[in-house]
Amino acid sequence: MNREEALEKALELHRSGKLEEARELYTSMLRLRPRDPSSLHLLGLTYLDESNWREGADLIQRAIALEPSQHLFHYNLGVAWRNHGQFDAAKACFRRAIELKDDYGEAWGAWTATQRYSESGEDMQHIQRQLEQPLQDENRAFFEFAAGKISDDTGRYAQAFEHYTHGNELLAGTWRAEDYAEMCNGIKQTFSKQFIDERRDWGLAGAKPIFIVGMPRSGTSLAEQILAGHSGVFGAGEVGDILGIIGAMGKRMKPPQPYPRFVPFLPKKLFSGFAETYMKRLAGLAGETSRMPLNKMPSNYLHLGLIRIMFPEAKIIHSRRHPLDTCLSCYFQNFSNGHVFTRQLDTLANYFLEYRRMMDHWNNIMPGEIFDLEYESLVQQPEQTVRNLLSFCDLPWEDVCLDFNDNDRRVSTASSWQVRQPLYSRSIGRWRHYEQQLQPLIERIGL
Repeated sequence: MNREEALEKALELHRSGKLEEARELYTSMLRLRPRDPSSLHLLGLTYLDESNWREGADLIQRAIALEPSQHLFHYNLGVAWRNHGQFDAAKACFRRAIELKDDYGEAWGAWTATQRYSESGEDMQHIQRQLEQPLQDENRAFFEFAAGKISDDTGRYAQAFEHYTHGNELLAGTWRAEDYAEMCNGIKQTFSKQFIDERRDWGLAGAKPIFIVGMPRSGTSLAEQILAGHSGVFGAGEVGDILGIIGAMGKRMKPPQPYPRFVPFLPKKLFSGFAETYMKRLAGLAGETSRMPLNKMPSNYLHLGLIRIMFPEAKIIHSRRHPLDTCLSCYFQNFSNGHVFTRQLDTLANYFLEYRRMMDHWNNIMPGEIFDLEYESLVQQPEQTVRNLLSFCDLPWEDVCLDFNDNDRRVSTASSWQVRQPLYSRSIGRWRHYEQQLQPLIERIGL
């Protein structure tokens, strides 16, 4: 195939997560054109989510040396530095990307997110000038969220809420509350206490993976950062394997049936088999098998029944934060993937209510088996809260767990900056600055 065909094939493999195959194609292209900046950049991107991410950063730096005016190269290098806690280097990259392309909304969003403003200054002036220009919706949304961030930092709360609302309106999609409620009801009906208790010996004995679940922006990344510092834990990040296992289980049914309708018909060996596959996959990510793998996919709260059957000894941690602080933080976050429900206050309220009902269900049928990690307690009483958390996970105390902000492990979620700051209390009760604007949500969730 010619270069254009090879590039298109490599990009297709890259987007679908087949990174090894994509690397092979990028590498073959570089053999023919060793100084091709585009291939160097793309090959570098395939490494950024892995332990050898610095190899990826080096490749992108080589691309920049060959083509220093390419704003995208600088931005992606900044993302690599940011996700690994190198914020000075990240900010320099984001700033350079902005200098090369002053209407680069995504870079402005990243730039403003990696600092706290005491005054609006030139950044806000530039963003406001951009908002006066004709921009595509997605790019305009980045500028609206950046303006909201600066306004919130500087105490201009009414202005901040207006910017965040405009940004969300530009990206609003469709989220059907009735469909989500139907799915949740089906899960609760299937995974009753009797159903789970009858299958207590069906899973993988001896395996003790850790799962952190909860609402987005409830402190799940902070909880992971604390536990991942422990010598006995491997933090795998937001791993989507449980959802993949559900899909694979469903395909075994003839005819195919939706989840969770097919679960009662699955044989015993399937649960332990998929559990073993899961443990091997995460051990592969860690490079060894001695540490407890930690999966921080918040939406796994939907699947705690299935997780309990697969892993009878799993450690399940529920990250909790004040409902209004949680929902406000969701509304103010420009999520890059999914989370369409966060774009409107009414859908956000509906999602929160279903989440709360689901967690009530699991606590009722599995009493004492889920550890509630309160964000406020973690901030106000960090040592005692972390001691309780480690005890629940059967882990000995290690001082390093309190030094989580010095951990340079990769954090690619929206909290990559926050989890590398010392614990601070200004995010507790933040919703009170927006009490008037949040009245519809307050009334809906019954607070």
